[in-house]
Amino acid sequence: MLRSHHPHHAESRLGLVTMTVLGALLVGTVGAEQALPAPYSSMALLIAVPTITVLRPCCPVCTMLVGGVTLACAVPLAFQQWPYTPVVAVTVPGGIVWVTAMLALAAHRRTHADTVHAALRAVAETMQRAVLRPVPHRLGPVRAQVSYLAAAPQAQVGGDLYDVVDTPFGVRVILGDVMGKGLAAVEKATDVLGAFRELAHLEPTLAGTARRLDAYLAGHGREEDREEGFVTALLVEIPESGGTAELINCGHPPPLVLSGGRVAFADALPPDPPLGLLGMVEGGHTSNVLTLGPGDRLLLYTDGVTEARAKADGRFYPLAERAAALDRATGNGAAYKTANGRPKGQANGGADAPGARPADGRAAAGTANGWANGSSRGVSRTPPGRPDDLLDLLDLLVADLRTFAAGSHHDDAALLLLRFEGVDVPLPRGHGGEIARTGDESRPGL
Repeated sequence: MLRSHHPHHAESRLGLVTMTVLGALLVGTVGAEQALPAPYSSMALLIAVPTITVLRPCCPVCTMLVGGVTLACAVPLAFQQWPYTPVVAVTVPGGIVWVTAMLALAAHRRTHADTVHAALRAVAETMQRAVLRPVPHRLGPVRAQVSYLAAAPQAQVGGDLYDVVDTPFGVRVILGDVMGKGLAAVEKATDVLGAFRELAHLEPTLAGTARRLDAYLAGHGREEDREEGFVTALLVEIPESGGTAELINCGHPPPLVLSGGRVAFADALPPDPPLGLLGMVEGGHTSNVLTLGPGDRLLLYTDGVTEARAKADGRFYPLAERAAALDRATGNGAAYKTANGRPKGQANGGADAPGARPADGRAAAGTANGWANGSSRGVSRTPPGRPDDLLDLLDLLVADLRTFAAGSHHDDAALLLLRFEGVDVPLPRGHGGEIARTGDESRPGL
């Protein structure tokens, strides 16, 4: 049987417990008062009854109602106790009134604080949608899915950035990581995304886009922050015809190519300097072109993924091995073959393609066996080609990363998975020609 964990159900149970304890205290105190011989009295316990309302934070009116009921029970007992202990008969009702007033004031302040917190949360969520927009599910020859993991559960945005846009020159993608933390990193990430969204539609080449982004970062910001305010980034361009992906790596970890059940790092060319630091070296940006066929996938990520450490022994997260194992676990890894049965990765940008560094096959195979021997329950077996197979792999990677880090993760992380399709389809557009964004929003709380 499935148990409901809806917050309203838990709140109702807590309210029932509170009322039960409240009724038991009132009945027990009044009963003990009647049973005790004079001049002994238990009515002083009634002062503590209104404090039961802190078990379930409620409105000031509810707190005052509980205090009123308690006072109504105390007044008759005070008249009975007056001939024996007049001090108790006077101080107990007065104490009930005082405690109730303080609790009502605290409840009022809590209600106000909750209202302010809800408003700030709404502002933060609006800011997140403005800075890190939902990625379109389908643009031209690619499908995309993204996951954003904040180091702090309450965080909405951080120094990691990403976007996927449709331009006259093809689909252009950015994923980056701002040097630093806090509000300064959020501000710079917002600036980079704003500049990219404009330049991606204006610059005819990806190298030109990277060059102007670098110039923008180098020319903006405080002088003392110029050398520290850089951004590592991956820029990707996929033409409308598909089949290839041009990459420019600005000091960022290389992406992973998943093809035919094999995983490879696309690191043939050494990375360029991070955005904002190109002026410190000679030359311009260099690009690398990958040949990718239908069903091949490209995983972009920030260093928050690969620098996550196991709490037990301090090992770094083995992204390539885990991605290969999880890809096999979902049944997607061996789904795309050529006519002669060989994996497409051997002929189409996979592990044997120029510039691709394969993951350790023995390590990946061992990890895959570990999943098959009892820990693969709940793994989705979505057939390849279904709209949610990207989400399956990304969800598994996120869950695996959380388990690996075991609460010891101290950096934001972003993962962007691109899947290349063989046939382009018309882009869904809403009113005013805007592209309809149907992808899921990013998910926080590592």
